[in-house]
Amino acid sequence: MEREILDRTEPEQTLILRVDNVEFEKAFNAEVRAISKDVQLPGFRRGKVPTHLIKSMHKDALMQDTAVKLANENLESILKEENINVVDEPVITDIKHLNDNVEITLKYECFPPFELADYKSLVVKEPFHAVTDEEVEEHIKILSYRYGKLQSSDVVEDLFYRLKVQMKESQQGENPPFFIDLYHRYFNDELFKDLVGKQVGYTVDLNQFNKPAQDDNDVQEDSHDHDHEHKHDHEHEHDHEHEHDHDHEHDHKSKEEEQTPKFLEILEIWKIIPAEIDEKFIKYITRKDLESYEDLKEYIGLQMQDLWDSKTKEIFEQNIIYTLINNNKIKVPTRFVMRTAIQNYEQQNGQDSFKSLQQDKQFEIFQNAQTSLAFQLIALKIAEAEKIELEEDDYADYIRSMKLPDMNDDSMREAIDLIKENGQYSDLIKVNKIMELLKDFATTEEISMPADFLRLSDEYITDFSEIDEDEINEDLFDEEEVFDEEEFDGEFFEDDDDDWDDDDEKWNDEEEIDEDEEWDDDDEDSSPKN
Repeated sequence: MEREILDRTEPEQTLILRVDNVEFEKAFNAEVRAISKDVQLPGFRRGKVPTHLIKSMHKDALMQDTAVKLANENLESILKEENINVVDEPVITDIKHLNDNVEITLKYECFPPFELADYKSLVVKEPFHAVTDEEVEEHIKILSYRYGKLQSSDVVEDLFYRLKVQMKESQQGENPPFFIDLYHRYFNDELFKDLVGKQVGYTVDLNQFNKPAQDDNDVQEDSHDHDHEHKHDHEHEHDHEHEHDHDHEHDHKSKEEEQTPKFLEILEIWKIIPAEIDEKFIKYITRKDLESYEDLKEYIGLQMQDLWDSKTKEIFEQNIIYTLINNNKIKVPTRFVMRTAIQNYEQQNGQDSFKSLQQDKQFEIFQNAQTSLAFQLIALKIAEAEKIELEEDDYADYIRSMKLPDMNDDSMREAIDLIKENGQYSDLIKVNKIMELLKDFATTEEISMPADFLRLSDEYITDFSEIDEDEINEDLFDEEEVFDEEEFDGEFFEDDDDDWDDDDEKWNDEEEIDEDEEWDDDDEDSSPKN
């Protein structure tokens, strides 16, 4: 049996098997004999139908079955001899009967071979940022407004206001209302400046405030995928900062949708009265036994620096990844990547959840999966070149990073043995180990990141989901009136059955604070907390 492989350097390849007529006829007759014992026709006993009748009645199906059987019998050895690593089941796409032979054409996806480019002399940009006292003080100021009180107002006088707004796709179409705190600048700075001085009922055309993409060329390597991914990370981080921010729903629109007129109407206005930064406030937001303003500055400064270090490390590693991919010009199997990306997404988010995403969001997920796979292939090839093998400590460190509860020596041993049985985990650990090696090899160009590159929130300082209700200081904050972010998620994003009018009534039931009323810890009739 002759073979020919087309497109050897591509992830989608074609294998042509040529079987001479004598060999094919022999296999065809064997197939006829195999089914003849079960064939039954009127006038003949079961198994006694003449073979020439069977051939004439079932010729096409028998030819197909014979080709499939011959291909299956030889495929495994052929792929092994040709060192082809297929990622899906090869499919027969054509069978041709020629004068001297029968051609069987198969198509499949695989990881194509590639020459490993230099990885020891990479020049990569490494961002950094040292948090200053001014940044810490600004963040503390933001925290005081975040946990301040709300005072009903008729007009927006500065950025320290909360607005209840409604997005409209047109002057007629409406979406559920949501809240924005102007100092967080969810949209465009120019838009927020436009809102200053406006009253309830004001409607603005958002299309005039199209926010340009941030220019990160001084921080990140030149890569469309990289810029796209970083932009998403930055926006996702901002979304985490205020999960009730409805703007996240408008981050990933198709070009056609971006051209649709969008309007923002102010429904209600509150002035934010900042909380007093005293010992009670400091202990509440830190959950630490801190007393002075300087203690608070030190604590928050460390938290902010940790966040910056994590973000700059992430960008640095992404720069290494994209530099490697660009240097190696590796190609990955498209259909396999898409299937894997969809499968992974729906395992986390539910069946058919991928179909409901906007097209550009689907493409972003596909790009990220493509990048991840390409880097993994390169990293594993580097591991082979460097003769990198995993040790017990590598497995143990990976398990510790998962922060599993109640781990002792016996459970650690069991976890290591379990991971060793799963080749995917071993590859992942090896890829992580290669990343640390690449950092050591790389020549870095340090790039200072501006302070406004990363928007910070107290979400990164205190995880309120882990705080017991008994720990809440009711003298400082009225628990019933503090905004519940999980409640906002349900009301404004996910539950279509929830009716805004019901929630609006609950909102209106709350007494609004008088403009001249001061914050009283014991006051039960204060307005909704910020």
